Amino acid sequence: MIWAKPKAPIRHSRYLCDPTVLDMHLSHTIASLLSSGVSMASRMLATAVFLAATVGASAQIEDPVAWDFDLYPSVEAGLHDLVIHATVDSCWHIYSQDNDPNNGPVPTMFEFEWPQGITPQGAVQECTPLEEYDPNFMMDLKYFEEEVFWRQTVDLSGAQAGDTIGGYLVFMVCDASMCLPPEEIAIAISASDIQPESERPNYCPKPQHWCNHTGQDHGGEAPGEEGMFGEGETPEEGKEEGEEGLLWTFLLGFGLGLAALLTPCVFPMIPMTVSFFTKQSKTRA
Repeated sequence: MIWAKPKAPIRHSRYLCDPTVLDMHLSHTIASLLSSGVSMASRMLATAVFLAATVGASAQIEDPVAWDFDLYPSVEAGLHDLVIHATVDSCWHIYSQDNDPNNGPVPTMFEFEWPQGITPQGAVQECTPLEEYDPNFMMDLKYFEEEVFWRQTVDLSGAQAGDTIGGYLVFMVCDASMCLPPEEIAIAISASDIQPESERPNYCPKPQHWCNHTGQDHGGEAPGEEGMFGEGETPEEGKEEGEEGLLWTFLLGFGLGLAALLTPCVFPMIPMTVSFFTKQSKTRA
């Protein structure tokens, strides 16, 4: 009698799949999650730096000149003065229309659109400007500080109801360390909007010396005195302040980036990240 050889018992693995495959899947999963976390942290850091830079830039926007336009009865009988008034912040200056437009800063310029029946009398007038060495352009220039009145005398005898004097002006302002780009301002004033003669301003007011230039000598200033730089400040000090502002912007962005690691999307990944790299290090060993 031939006995059948019993079959070897089948051993069932306690693993649902190959441990090597499982470990590979786990590694890929951790790597994918790690990549997502790092990407999110990078985006948050970039956003934080952008916002910090935007806030810094907004804080540095300058608008040192305010404008207003009015009509007043002129000292010449039967005529009127179109007055362009500029109020300038302390230690800023606006350039005279008498500067050379081909050499140095942009001088203040006016262009008018006269309705039929309104006739300008002569050119735009200005008072005697200051004339000093300007460190921005390294040359002597004519300019005004604090406030300045330009005036154009006009004959309104032929003006019609509803006539409007239009046009624009171009100007440029600087302080002792920087200049702002030339800017264009629109002019529009009703020919019938005439202010009382009693309110006509003094076209050449005395300077208030908000920013004293007596200590300045071609880019320098005497120790302890205020010059064009304003309250004793020099270009080097202004540069140091700018560098300090950039440093604080960088530190703010760096700190916000670290804070992003504590967000709910990133913080849970830290133990998995440490475990992943620790395991990889042991495997290579």
